[in-house]
Amino acid sequence: MAEYIVRASDRFAGALRFELGWCRRLGTDTYLYEGDIPEDPVFVHKAYRIEAKCGLDFDSISKSIAEVLPSGKSFAIECQLVGKEGAGRAKLGFGSREIEVRTGKLLENSGFIADLDKPDVIVEIVAVGNAAYISILEGSRRNPHSIRKYLNRAEKKFIEAYEVFGLRDFSIRNALDIGAAPGGFSKAMAELGISVVSVDPGELDPILKGIEKIRHEKVRAENFKADSNFDIITDDMNMHPVQSARIAASFSKNLEGSRLLLMTVKCPTRNPVKYMEAAMAELEGIFRNFRFKHLESNKSEVMMLCEKI
Repeated sequence: MAEYIVRASDRFAGALRFELGWCRRLGTDTYLYEGDIPEDPVFVHKAYRIEAKCGLDFDSISKSIAEVLPSGKSFAIECQLVGKEGAGRAKLGFGSREIEVRTGKLLENSGFIADLDKPDVIVEIVAVGNAAYISILEGSRRNPHSIRKYLNRAEKKFIEAYEVFGLRDFSIRNALDIGAAPGGFSKAMAELGISVVSVDPGELDPILKGIEKIRHEKVRAENFKADSNFDIITDDMNMHPVQSARIAASFSKNLEGSRLLLMTVKCPTRNPVKYMEAAMAELEGIFRNFRFKHLESNKSEVMMLCEKI
């Protein structure tokens, strides 16, 4: 049976174990799991299939990587030390960066091709105690100079949700963003060419004032009277999910086209499933095809996407 290194939030460790079954915590937000990863898991951020396991020394790591590294493929190494400092880590005398550099040189000396900018594969090393778990991942590294600068965490959440839920596959032209201030969701949507009505009694960030596709309605969502239709409602309001869902549902008559609701389900306790079910129960009969995801940019909350019936 396959083993995986799973990245997930410790905040919702109970929900993760409910979703996967047994898994062992290795360190902060890092778990060891044996079994099949469910399709479209809610609480798993990333899952790396373990291709090799060895001792935490340079020769063992390089030899183990050489056995699983695809022939003719260029590589780059990324390493993370996890777990508390103690037994293994206290005796190392080196950090993750040195593991990357020295192991990479040993592999190059053996005839493998290193490419730090656009490698064919990433060799992911998770070092725990005296052990190294090795995974081979597709893809290339991002250019650090091209990393997006976000207005706030809300903007980051929307961009991540846009990718995770495949929102690019929907025709979204107009959006109603309730609980918008200071405007992270609105900014992200406007930059995607979506016209946004941003509803919040609070001020939007000054950077949004020059964006023509954003219209700010400075009023509470409960008191806003929509005068047009929308392809999507986005709801990042900081309130109990039942109340938040109830307000979002009140605008369902203004949905047309893609007819979507993207809502942040706030979770006041460590039992997120309770709040996911509460939000869904409030919206059933109006919306369908509920999908949930705890994003890497989420904290004590889960994103929900659903479609109007």
